[in-house]
Amino acid sequence: MTKRLACMGLLVAAAGGSAGAQEWAGIEEVVVTSRRVEEKLQDVPVTITAFTSADLEKQAIRNVADLANFTPNMTFASGVNGRLAVPVIRGIGLIDARGFDNAVGIFVDGIFVSGRAAQNVGMLDLQRVEVIKGPQSALYGRNTFSGAINYVSRPTPTEFTARAEATLGTDELVRVNGSLGGPVTEWMAARLAVAYEDDKGTYRNSGPAGAGDGIGGGDAKSALLSLRFTPRDNLTVDLSGLVSQEFGANRPLNLQTNNCGQYNPATNASATSNDLRNPLYFCGEGRPNGSGQLSMTPTTFSFDNETKRGTVAVEWTLPGVTIQSLSAYTTTTSYSAQDLDRTQLGDGDYGYLPRAAYVAAGSPSFICSGFAPVGPCRGTAPLFNQIRAGRFNTAFSTANLDADYWSSELRFTGPREQRLRWLGGLFYFRSKNDDTSYAGIDVSEAVRTLGLPSSQIQFLILDRGTVIPGLSPNGIAVRSPVYPPAVAFIDGPGEALLTWNPLVDVQKSVFGSLEFDFTDQLTATAEIRYTQEDQDLNNAFDNFFGSSGRFKTSSNFTDPRFTLRYKPSDDLTVYASAARGTRSGGINAAVTDPLLVAFDEETNNTYELGVKGALADGRVQYNVAVFQIDWKDAQFRQTVPSSTPGAILTATTNAGDIQSRGIELQVATRLTDHWSLDANLGFSDPKFANGTYSSGDAALCRTLGAGASAFPLIPINCVSRTIGTTVVVQPDISGNQLRYTSKSTASLGLEYSQPVLGDSRLVGRLDAVYRSKQYQDLINVQTVPGRTIANLRVGLEREHYDVVLWVENLADQDALDQMAAVYSQNFNSLGNTTSGINPTQRRYGVTARYRF
Repeated sequence: MTKRLACMGLLVAAAGGSAGAQEWAGIEEVVVTSRRVEEKLQDVPVTITAFTSADLEKQAIRNVADLANFTPNMTFASGVNGRLAVPVIRGIGLIDARGFDNAVGIFVDGIFVSGRAAQNVGMLDLQRVEVIKGPQSALYGRNTFSGAINYVSRPTPTEFTARAEATLGTDELVRVNGSLGGPVTEWMAARLAVAYEDDKGTYRNSGPAGAGDGIGGGDAKSALLSLRFTPRDNLTVDLSGLVSQEFGANRPLNLQTNNCGQYNPATNASATSNDLRNPLYFCGEGRPNGSGQLSMTPTTFSFDNETKRGTVAVEWTLPGVTIQSLSAYTTTTSYSAQDLDRTQLGDGDYGYLPRAAYVAAGSPSFICSGFAPVGPCRGTAPLFNQIRAGRFNTAFSTANLDADYWSSELRFTGPREQRLRWLGGLFYFRSKNDDTSYAGIDVSEAVRTLGLPSSQIQFLILDRGTVIPGLSPNGIAVRSPVYPPAVAFIDGPGEALLTWNPLVDVQKSVFGSLEFDFTDQLTATAEIRYTQEDQDLNNAFDNFFGSSGRFKTSSNFTDPRFTLRYKPSDDLTVYASAARGTRSGGINAAVTDPLLVAFDEETNNTYELGVKGALADGRVQYNVAVFQIDWKDAQFRQTVPSSTPGAILTATTNAGDIQSRGIELQVATRLTDHWSLDANLGFSDPKFANGTYSSGDAALCRTLGAGASAFPLIPINCVSRTIGTTVVVQPDISGNQLRYTSKSTASLGLEYSQPVLGDSRLVGRLDAVYRSKQYQDLINVQTVPGRTIANLRVGLEREHYDVVLWVENLADQDALDQMAAVYSQNFNSLGNTTSGINPTQRRYGVTARYRF
């Protein structure tokens, strides 16, 4: 593979080598700071997709999900509650959603944004966004495992400037943002930027409660105040403060009806008769809702986030060195109350009766046999007839976050005009994260019916697949008592604490870079970072298994990067690089086994060849890169031997290896004085190595054999393995594609500009973005199809204002955004419930901007 990459790189270089030194004609020259110094985008020996403020406006890019649409080999997964927020670059993202930090680092003006819940940040008053491919651990650090996204704010202006923007759209969409800034004194300038959004979503709640309310929308508001002090010509001090609030309403979810797999009583003694009669999984391509109407509990919501951040940046230029200090303190909270049963009707698998009657019947023997035909139930017919079946709304919140973190970086940069250039620095990061989960089962109906508090009511799982003549009037048998945490039963809508994991994480790093020009055309760069990390999980609490106590881990690792750049002309750059990325290890909060409490960091080695150049007198600009990624010790759940002889358990561990290889192409061109085109294409193929298994899907192997089931088998390869001394059957996922990844991504933008009405310009732009199908599970059974979404914008531009009419999702594409399978919400079923996330439907509106 390495030889093939080298050949591809040489061919591309040969194709571009005929371009002579030309001035850029009509294509904006972009300056980036991806390597912590200012450089021309086309000179940087790193694969970068850069978006200027003009690009962000004309391509309607407002968050990380939008960035993914226009970045080759990048996808984005937000999860069923909108808070997963996982950018995936070149097929490298998260396998285990329990992880706290992503594989892609998010930075705002050099400040690391910690925690996934805060990473799909809105874009407030930005000058530029840089999506940097490949490990960036050497200069960025903090889990820039597969890349980094660098937000660069507009600088505090030294002259008075102002801008305002307002958008009105269908489904009661309102967006307003603006900024105002300028000099306050000779040595001080200030800038204030604000943004507000109210989006009712393109779906409506069909009720009965909350009928007509929006689904899939939300609201957000943020404000940023920045101050720049220049007490001396060589000294600049920047202060800023950010406050941001985001609320997401229920996501547009619809259930995917299970259609494959049945449990075999001969191989799964815990299966109940209802499990045996019904399919337990969804196989195939997810189906959209098909309408704009959904019925969900109006008291639940996707997320409620609040972030506050203060920063201090100092730059002091001295003879022979520039000293920069960047420090920030951030506090963030993020909560959700997800509608777990995905309907206002609630989950109908519960029954209830006075606890006194249950105890009198001989608890806990008051259950029915598990398999059909059902044997005699222990209990009397009158007692069974007292059991009432109710539909209880269920809510669940995962990874709620209350976090505070401090980061500080001290950087020293040498003169840039010399043949030998250097950069070095120190980094400190400390975070305290209270990670919690909540659940709530609304038992108001049972409380009203019996007139008893929930503590005096016994709740039971019902098996409606079994009919017991003369006992249950509705043909419902008691399957078993319900024993989730008692506090999960709530009289009214709400949630109760299930788990609490307070984690303190401290990182200390030293880093540096050396760059040397061997000739005017050939430059070599070496970068390195050494990191010491300590984690402390103190007084973790688990309402299922009890307190987990206190755990500590300590690790250190080194991340190098080597780059060779050849620049035969101003219009051609050829480069090769090899880099290592590290993503931190962690702690299994719910695992008390001393051998499995901690898991180690994971690493990847990325090899890349790239060419950047210009053709046709500078009217065509192109970037091409080929890469191979070797991902080692990937972190995800596995069944492993415990310290107790003969026992096994499931925990996050360093479970296997992954390889991804591919190619990326970006092109921008001025076709004529009026027409321009930009396009990108990406291909990546991330696959699990041989000998990789999915412990979380082991139950799916215990299905009926061919011909014995009313439903198709789940198409997976189940194998027997010996773990310790225990034989288990698990799906072999060797060679499977990673979930939430697309092998192919592409975008095409066509823009037209024509002078009209004196100083005005008529501008039109059509964008089409494509991603190929994605697997939604590790066993590669559930898929969302490939899709193409087109957006159209037509407007009038003048020096001080624009008016733009727009249509998003022009063809009303309805392919699902994502799917997610979870075990049944009744806490006691072996079946899965799969939800589909429906896309934003076609909408249109108008945007007006004013600036001076």
